[in-house]
Amino acid sequence: MPPKKKSPAKKPAAAAKAQPAAPAAAAKKPAAARKRARSSSTIAPQKPPRTHRCGFWRWAPSDLTALAAKRQSVVSAARADGSFELVDGAARWTSIAKVAGRRDAAATSLTWVAGRC
Repeated sequence: MPPKKKSPAKKPAAAAKAQPAAPAAAAKKPAAARKRARSSSTIAPQKPPRTHRCGFWRWAPSDLTALAAKRQSVVSAARADGSFELVDGAARWTSIAKVAGRRDAAATSLTWVAGRC
């Protein structure tokens, strides 16, 4: 008679499904509280906001023909299209005033006169 084949040993069902036991305190907390408990105390860096850029027209500033600076970091600029511009250097080079001009009357030089501005 041929020898009988041995079947593999069966494991008990409870041992096969055994998982590490969760702490009693964590089992009683709601899911949101358990999630907060697992998260770290540091704040994750956020992505920068997306910028939408569009260009419907091509614009190029007119060429500068003359510049004059004052001691308090105010700069006046004359442009090729005849316009004048005052810029404040102390306030991150923001424009103070703009005066429209004509192309045929463009300035070639500028100067600050003491006591006038």
